[in-house]
Amino acid sequence: MTDDVTGLLRQLDGRPVDLVAHSLGGLVACTIASANPELVHRLVLEDVGVPHARPAAAPPRPPGVLPFDWRVVEQVRPEIDDPDPQWGDGVAGISAPTLVIAGGPSSPVPQEHVAELVSILPDGRLVTVAPATSCTTGGRMSSPATW
Repeated sequence: MTDDVTGLLRQLDGRPVDLVAHSLGGLVACTIASANPELVHRLVLEDVGVPHARPAAAPPRPPGVLPFDWRVVEQVRPEIDDPDPQWGDGVAGISAPTLVIAGGPSSPVPQEHVAELVSILPDGRLVTVAPATSCTTGGRMSSPATW
């Protein structure tokens, strides 16, 4: 995903962009902003926290027609369950001013992980929008363990 978005950004008019991302997209955006600072002017991350290792468990596929490709979940889940322990080092290298929007106590994202992300960012600012709604959770109000 990082390579795809980076390739797209390189096809634009050459000016850095304001990159807005949520959930897994936020992790991708952090990787891009760290590795390619010339591409990102500002960063906005919505309910994104520092990933922490958790027991590996394949989530059950929701029934019915899905608005996304379930195979992506199956492919990225192992990386989310066992993240690179150096991931925070990359975040510490982000030079773009970064706004992190948190969903507060009703968010399925552990808010201490969101606060941890902001503490690592060189130019990070945290704003909490509570209670969490579909705007701050992408319409998902389920536990992150089920993602």
